[in-house]
This record gives sequence, C-alpha cells and structure tokens, in this order.
Amino acid sequence: MRQSVTIRLDPKILEVAKSKADSDHRSLTNYIELLLKRDAEGSGQPELTVFASEDVRDFKSVRFPEDTEHEFNRRSAVFDAVLDNSGR
Repeated sequence: MRQSVTIRLDPKILEVAKSKADSDHRSLTNYIELLLKRDAEGSGQPELTVFASEDVRDFKSVRFPEDTEHEFNRRSAVFDAVLDNSGR
C-alpha cells in the first residue's frame, strides 16, 4: 500500500523537478520515486566502456565556433571523464 509523505523543497529545485518530470511525461511523484529507486539500487549511472588506443589520451576536446564557454567546458569534462585523462 502506498503511503503519503510531506516534504519541503527549495522552490527552484521544485520547478526543475516538475520540468524534468514533464519532459519525461511523468508525474512529479513518479519522477521523485524513480530517483529514489535509482539511488537505492546504486549509482543509477549507466556504465560505459571505451575501447581506444593509448594515444587517445593526448587529444583534447575541440571548441566549435558556436560553443558557449559552458558548453565547451561541459564537453571537455565529459571527454576527460570518459577517457580518464587523469592517467589512472
């Protein structure tokens, strides 16, 4: 049997959550429940395996002319994370 709970959220976070729920065609309740289930089951992050030659770590992300600073930094962070440029 489902149980009702009361929570308090920052209005900005609530707006983002509602927007995400809408974009996924979910209710706010279903969206929050989905996030809690993912957290309970582990990280909820998909695994990614990259097969590439060792020298790929020498490459850098490319800045496109239409990129904002934020877009370029985000793509660079993903590139570094996927290729683990830390050398580990």
